[in-house]
Amino acid sequence: MRPAAAASIPLLLALLAPSRGCAVGYDYVVVASSDSGVFAPLSFSLVPSIGTDGSIAFLATPTGSVGAAIFIGSGPGRSLADYTPVTAPGTSVRAIGSFLGGAVAFTGQSGAQAGVFRWSAGVTTPILATAQSTPPAVNAGGTLVYVEGGALHVADAQGSTTLIQKNDAIAGGTIFDIQATPAPDINDAGQIALFADIDFADPTCDEAFLRTVPGDAQVIALGHDTACDFFTSGSVPLAMNELGGVAYAPELFDTILGEIVDTVVVDSSKLWDSRDPAFASHLAVTDVALNDSGEVAFRVEGSLADGVYTGSDPVSDKVLAIGDPLCGSTVTGVDFQRYGLDPLGRLALFAALADGRRLIVRAEPVLDSGGTCQTAPEPAAFETGFVAIAALLAVAGPAWRRTRPAPAASQGSVSPRRR
Repeated sequence: MRPAAAASIPLLLALLAPSRGCAVGYDYVVVASSDSGVFAPLSFSLVPSIGTDGSIAFLATPTGSVGAAIFIGSGPGRSLADYTPVTAPGTSVRAIGSFLGGAVAFTGQSGAQAGVFRWSAGVTTPILATAQSTPPAVNAGGTLVYVEGGALHVADAQGSTTLIQKNDAIAGGTIFDIQATPAPDINDAGQIALFADIDFADPTCDEAFLRTVPGDAQVIALGHDTACDFFTSGSVPLAMNELGGVAYAPELFDTILGEIVDTVVVDSSKLWDSRDPAFASHLAVTDVALNDSGEVAFRVEGSLADGVYTGSDPVSDKVLAIGDPLCGSTVTGVDFQRYGLDPLGRLALFAALADGRRLIVRAEPVLDSGGTCQTAPEPAAFETGFVAIAALLAVAGPAWRRTRPAPAASQGSVSPRRR
């Protein structure tokens, strides 16, 4: 029998649209631009994160530098002095993670040490020596959550601890494996959202989205086949807020259409699914974010609706999508991650434009149609000292564009599973 905690989860309810008193649009503040003179053309290569004050952590190569670094900015800058450098000279960056309380978490390599680091008040602290490339989930206290060897671990600057591993009793079953994809998330209360394979008395639904509680975990949703809350999880996105809410994007199987349907769910309420004809078809949700007000943002990839949205209406809930006008040009690419939504509903986005510019943008909700663009003025001359420091920064890692997750039929290769 399926666990009672998940038996009534209504993932097959009708679409739920967010309740709004009036239409919400977005204005855009260009925090960094490849044509401002501050940063080198085509230099932005990692998805940005946003802090609670609306400032944004992003990776860029300063003009005249031989390498890239993470910077923090809040508005259009005239010179490199308008941005706060995060990474030290010689640090290459793989991914930018959480940006909480003025502290930025990232994965990368500093000298001979590779792993997860946390920057705060000008000091970079190594948390864990590991080759992880996913955006690290670190809470405001500096605790990192990660999966290694099929087990769930937490770590801080003092060391690491194993929380859950194979054969542990949890949520009414026994842990078979904990998946590294989707990567777990952690809040300041120490709650963790994760995805695991669990042995239950009834093996029909043995995949679970979980939220940890003291001494155990709560089942948010169960999956594996058409009898479950979701059909399969694959490499879906997952995010958690400070109140313990969990947003995730599993797949359902529509028996009438005979196809897999992508969804966005918050705890037990479905916000959106790809059967909406206004979004066209053949979609994948590649990222999802959830703030403390319960607002959700997610990135859809794979159709003319490719972009970032906050709900089920492709017009009124759109933040930015391919084909939209932006700052005097047209959007040709947009990227976003689970640390890209702040408590006020502002979003940190990467945008590529048809005229060749690359932008780091803060999308700010306004109670009208929005669409204004605050761009950087003509840059002032750099101070020599800043250019000299920037020239020491190391070359950054992967290109900005991610690929769509593998089709469901091949997603078992993400991590070994028992079937």
